[in-house]
Amino acid sequence: MRNILPILLVTVSLGIASPAAPRNFAPTEATFTAEGFMALTSRRSVTCAAHFRLSTGDKNASITAASFTGHQCATIRAAQLPWRVSSEPGGFSGFHPILIHGLTLQFVHGATCGPTDIRGKLNPHGRITFKEIGFEGTTPCSIDVGVSTTPHLEVEGEH
Repeated sequence: MRNILPILLVTVSLGIASPAAPRNFAPTEATFTAEGFMALTSRRSVTCAAHFRLSTGDKNASITAASFTGHQCATIRAAQLPWRVSSEPGGFSGFHPILIHGLTLQFVHGATCGPTDIRGKLNPHGRITFKEIGFEGTTPCSIDVGVSTTPHLEVEGEH
């Protein structure tokens, strides 16, 4: 019995640690569109229709293109693309934390928001939401985004 107890403890602790490891996006090697809204506050506040293109590889996803439409939204451009997206440990009930690395927005007049890493969530229906208040660049910014992916972006093992 003494020899079995250490093995049992190691097995149990490894089992507890596994769910905290980052997971892969699914399906892999795929391209997605994501559409919804972006509310941005910099020198003024604007709400835009947001259009993103994402692609998945074997470990991470990337936002490879982004555009914004609506009143005054044509002055905003995505910069320093692609933005890498990683699945973060944790989450519950199909909601997964994600991290968007290096998000940078540039305005036609030259000011930029970012680059910054923004934490968000991916829900079980492929909807990505993220909100960041007061991130820096050449001008301070706040951003609130909600987009739905087509096809549905998922985290592997949680379908």
